[in-house]
Amino acid sequence: FAAIVPICGYLCDHKKLGNSNAPSSLEEVVAGCKNIPIWCYHSKTDRLVPIEHSDTVVEALRNSGAAEVNYTRYESAPALPNFPDKGFGHACYELTFKEDGLYSWLLSNTKNKNDNT
Repeated sequence: FAAIVPICGYLCDHKKLGNSNAPSSLEEVVAGCKNIPIWCYHSKTDRLVPIEHSDTVVEALRNSGAAEVNYTRYESAPALPNFPDKGFGHACYELTFKEDGLYSWLLSNTKNKNDNT
């Protein structure tokens, strides 16, 4: 990918699921993404995927010296259609896709044809 835009990112912890031999999902994410420009979006009011998932990944990427990590933390976001209670705050994609500069930022990133990341 030339760039990625994770929205309401969920981080699975393999160790909490009982697989202590599996590498940390966080480590995998950082290793796989640290050379790709990233603009992450999440809402503080997300009841489905807590914002701490994105906070954790963004912090780890920044601490790893990742090439470019942007992070927009919305104060609130709409609820998921048909899931007004559990999905409250999770539809931040509705805000993200209206962001000034997102599409121009995406198009400003290019990928080397020989790069397999």
